Amino acid sequence: MAVYAVTEVKFDAGNQRVLQVKMGPVIVKDKEWMSAPMIVDVAEVVKAIKLGDDVFTMFQRRGHPVPGPKLKVTTHSNGREGVMIDGPETPLMTLKDLPTF
Repeated sequence: MAVYAVTEVKFDAGNQRVLQVKMGPVIVKDKEWMSAPMIVDVAEVVKAIKLGDDVFTMFQRRGHPVPGPKLKVTTHSNGREGVMIDGPETPLMTLKDLPTF
């Protein structure tokens, strides 16, 4: 099981659904990247979660990375799968609080 961190997101035109993310594998114990984060479609995030990998958000606070909430798979009203925060949202640590591209 791998652990990934999401550092940036790209939303649809309505700013409601995540289309792409900047994501990379991390070494949790050492709090460092295994490889540089890359831009991937949200389908890749969904696939990773379904395979049992953990995908977390990662925020920058005072120049340092801070782990945020875990992501989970959701199904939108149009039947497409996407991602959302797993559990209650933490103020200033939502998907919309991540940098966008």
